[in-house]
Amino acid sequence: MRAGPLSQDNVIKMLNTQFVPVFVANAEHQGKGSASAEDKEAYARFRQTLDRDGYKYADVAFYVLKPTGEPYESLDINTSLDKTNFAQFLKVCTDTMEVRPGPVVLPVKPQFLRRSVEDELEWQQNKAFVFESGDSREKKG
Repeated sequence: MRAGPLSQDNVIKMLNTQFVPVFVANAEHQGKGSASAEDKEAYARFRQTLDRDGYKYADVAFYVLKPTGEPYESLDINTSLDKTNFAQFLKVCTDTMEVRPGPVVLPVKPQFLRRSVEDELEWQQNKAFVFESGDSREKKG
């Protein structure tokens, strides 16, 4: 997703000025996941609300919520992979909910920096591992 629809400048701008993006890892909010009991309860209520209101739940999906926290719209991962569909989805949501752009609350920071292809190839060629008893250790020399 980060290399697809979430990498578009117009989508980044909309998300940063008209939405409060929240990422939720399902595994952390179910069973023995690491989320707090309070967060797990909120997650369970959200799932129940999706079911009650007829929204299809998916492990990977985008949900737009009303200011009250109730679901407003959803988009499944397969549809959202088309950059045009995702940008249009966000535009329809902002237009119908009459959301106006505001200031960016937090400065945008890259989550990771990628190496160039050349740097990656050189790094891979200079790495060798010795496997001993299930351990991997960088080979010297």
